[in-house]
Amino acid sequence: MFVNGSRYGSTYSDSNTYVQGSTFYIGRYFDSTNAIYMPTGYISNFRVVKGQGIYTKDFTPITTAFLA
Repeated sequence: MFVNGSRYGSTYSDSNTYVQGSTFYIGRYFDSTNAIYMPTGYISNFRVVKGQGIYTKDFTPITTAFLA
């Protein structure tokens, strides 16, 4: 994951099968006691890429709206 163009944390992948119509949360996580944590701040230009990551090194993020 990258935050403001800087690598944050390590590479993550999973082999879960996500079912269409199920709830998908961005930024929300549970700790070992199942307490729910929500992020503070804003998320923009978020995208999920199946297969291979887009970035492998730090980069300069765009400052305009992401257009698909």
